[in-house]
Amino acid sequence: MRLPRIPLASLAALAAIGALAVFAHGSSEFAYAAGFPLAELAGIVLILAALGGSRVLTVPPLGWLGTVSYGVYVWMATVALFDRQGVTPLLLAVGAGWASTRFIERRFRRRRQPATTAAAPVTAAAPA
Repeated sequence: MRLPRIPLASLAALAAIGALAVFAHGSSEFAYAAGFPLAELAGIVLILAALGGSRVLTVPPLGWLGTVSYGVYVWMATVALFDRQGVTPLLLAVGAGWASTRFIERRFRRRRQPATTAAAPVTAAAPA
């Protein structure tokens, strides 16, 4: 399998987000002064690269992370209450996000949708 070509700016943005996730703690002065703005800028770079035709967001690990991202979002605050240092809370949140996506969210997605009926075609008649 051949990996997509990724522009240098996209790689730098991904590296910045990864480094900020590990080293910029949410309660630190650095996080508020520079960490959050840098993360926002890195996100903007990724979005603009994707809009410009870059395939950076199609890399398989990022695609997988996108499928569990809501679960990670939900669990991150709870995990951070118990451990705020290093990579551990991020890994725990990703694991909990995967588990909740796999065992809870998918059940609700699999429920049968109620049958829909086709709408009657609408015709307009001009007044005589």
